Amino acid sequence: MSLRKQNLAAIGIHDRFAKRKENFLQEKVPNKETEKAEIWVHQNKLTEGLDDARFCYLALFTQIQNDRKLIQQIGRILR
Repeated sequence: MSLRKQNLAAIGIHDRFAKRKENFLQEKVPNKETEKAEIWVHQNKLTEGLDDARFCYLALFTQIQNDRKLIQQIGRILR
């Protein structure tokens, strides 16, 4: 919500958003061809196979304990 208040095109993706009415809070990853968000906020979606050529930044807000997970997330941004 804070990003949206700054007039940034952001969406949130989390399984707990199933009953939310706001269209920018989604339970499942939206179709990347139709979603125009500049910022995608999610929990663990990059390690679950979300790839999009438009992604160019990755912000981590917690330390990743597993080297493979870190490399996987960085690799999805570099492709």
